[in-house]
Amino acid sequence: MSVARRHRAIGDLLRTQEIGSQVELVDALEGLGFRVTQGTVSRDLRRLGVIKVPTAGGSRYAMPDSGLDAGPGSGEAEQRRLVESLRQSVWSVAEGSRILVLRTAPGHANAVAVAIDGLSVEGIAGTVAGDDTILVVLRKGVAPAQAERVLELLGSR
Repeated sequence: MSVARRHRAIGDLLRTQEIGSQVELVDALEGLGFRVTQGTVSRDLRRLGVIKVPTAGGSRYAMPDSGLDAGPGSGEAEQRRLVESLRQSVWSVAEGSRILVLRTAPGHANAVAVAIDGLSVEGIAGTVAGDDTILVVLRKGVAPAQAERVLELLGSR
């Protein structure tokens, strides 16, 4: 089977199922008739730009073009689930002049930053993530106190 067909199948699987590991993805692909190894899946995920997003129980793979609506759930229910995952992942929030500094569990910062960017909160220009720290950059003229929505979502206030 062609690489393009396999990539389409991966996208479909990640949009319809919660897959949290490469082994789970290999098994799901084999169920569809694709003979793949974990190494092939790893390269496919990298080529497709697949990201990991937090879930209540850990994390799952998501297609970059599907944003926060990837996987089961949609709309308001998906946003509530995502916010709950964020609350569990963020340990603390500190305010700077036009930056919020968030601390997460080691290895969770990237997934949390992707989720925050996907929420499109008014007043947030974007995020920069390390391993366990996220810088939330506020738009010009927005004071940290005005980014109350982020702090409320994260359960820090």
